[in-house]
Amino acid sequence: MAVKTEELISGIVSRLEKQLISGKLSTKFSPVIYLIKNTKTNKSYIGRTRQEFFKRWLQHFRDMDEIKFHKEITKDNICDWSFRILCIMDCSVTDKEMSKKEQHYIKKYDSITNGYNDRNETKA
Repeated sequence: MAVKTEELISGIVSRLEKQLISGKLSTKFSPVIYLIKNTKTNKSYIGRTRQEFFKRWLQHFRDMDEIKFHKEITKDNICDWSFRILCIMDCSVTDKEMSKKEQHYIKKYDSITNGYNDRNETKA
């Protein structure tokens, strides 16, 4: 019997959360700028996070809101998406510096016009 994407993601995130609580998974991660790409359409989403990037990737599949990217990502199977780290930043980087770097990649990959980013400005 095939496992639904939602069940798969829920199980993985649940295990990650249990590892965090038990102290088996470190919470000290370098901030990253990442790209999530739909392998069917070649459209991309650029994001940033200070948390463990794999967990952030899975959270996108669980987010059920009105953001264009979240509407699209929940339509497909998790296997139709790839995740790539574009830039690893120093832990001392400010939110403003992260935002500037994220904007650089949003422009580079044209992920507003030909992707899933909603706007040219990100929250700092």
